[in-house]
Amino acid sequence: MNNDEYQRKMAELRAKHTPAQAKSYRLIKPVFISIACVFLLLFISLIIDASNDPKHKQVEVKESVQTKELTSKDAAWPEKISSLVVHAKPYSVIEIEDYSVARRKRIKWFISAPEANTYETYLGTAIKAAKDLAVQNRVNQANVIIEPSPKLVGMGYNLAIVTYTVDGKGNAGDVFDGQYWQAQATKLPPEPLRVKVAEIWYENRSNFQNTDGMTDEARMVKFISSKLNIPESEVHMPWIDQVKLGM
Repeated sequence: MNNDEYQRKMAELRAKHTPAQAKSYRLIKPVFISIACVFLLLFISLIIDASNDPKHKQVEVKESVQTKELTSKDAAWPEKISSLVVHAKPYSVIEIEDYSVARRKRIKWFISAPEANTYETYLGTAIKAAKDLAVQNRVNQANVIIEPSPKLVGMGYNLAIVTYTVDGKGNAGDVFDGQYWQAQATKLPPEPLRVKVAEIWYENRSNFQNTDGMTDEARMVKFISSKLNIPESEVHMPWIDQVKLGM
């Protein structure tokens, strides 16, 4: 109600009502204004209390923690390594070699993974094995090698080689270099026939030695050709070409 309306109403009251009635009406305006102010103050206090509610703060803190977890990066478990684990295939340990030194436990595991047959599956399997075995055996360094056959362990036909240095301090453990992972693998699986040739070769090589200690390869080739019933021209050893994983 503006001032003109107020004056008009008062004039009407004076004309129609007694002085007592006019006086009571003059008191109505400030009473309503006071009531409105009280309600306004109550409303403001409710808004302030809601903003200070611990439940609201808890949600904000929780969201902040989740954001921090999503943006944080573990240097010992980089994305290039962790993203390959989804490609891991079942594996089994063939042989274990301990190459530890004083105050530094280092173990090499030779494993077999028949279902792995691509660059990603070779790397993923070896990475998962290295991580698993390092944790299970509490080593400083885990070295995992995928072999094409249990009969070819240590013969150099590695399908994948992964080294996981848990503390990032290299072989000796003297200086931190931050190199937690080294990984390489072949992009193509070896031909099964060539793997079989290599198995027979190393199983029987001692029987085909010349007097000078060298292997009589011509006789070996004839022997393998006959054993596998294949032409001598097809007697070839596997060729493994490894590619390093860029970090």
